[in-house]
Amino acid sequence: MSFRHFFSRKREIRSLRRRGGGWVLFHKNPGNDYEVYNDRNGLLVNLFRCVRDKPRRLIAKLRFALNSRADFECNREALAKGRIKNAVERAAAFYQLIRYSYASGLKSFAGRSRSR
Repeated sequence: MSFRHFFSRKREIRSLRRRGGGWVLFHKNPGNDYEVYNDRNGLLVNLFRCVRDKPRRLIAKLRFALNSRADFECNREALAKGRIKNAVERAAAFYQLIRYSYASGLKSFAGRSRSR
């Protein structure tokens, strides 16, 4: 069913999972369309907002980030306990968790889980 009859502009609503395709929103050409992004993970939403609204500050924060277990554990604990209040710092810490965790699972560092 086409909704163009009811709306003057095209609206597209997507359901995105935790590791889903939300990044496609950043590669769309600007136009007259309107998209709604919603996710239950507030850290992921914050990361997307910072990529969209404050990319230079986020890049600067990540520029000298280390790929270390100590930083991974520190960021994981700080995010879990809500210690990071600044949006860009929170986005950078969350990005590091995604980037350096096993299979982007956010729980274990690098190659595999230490609990197995």
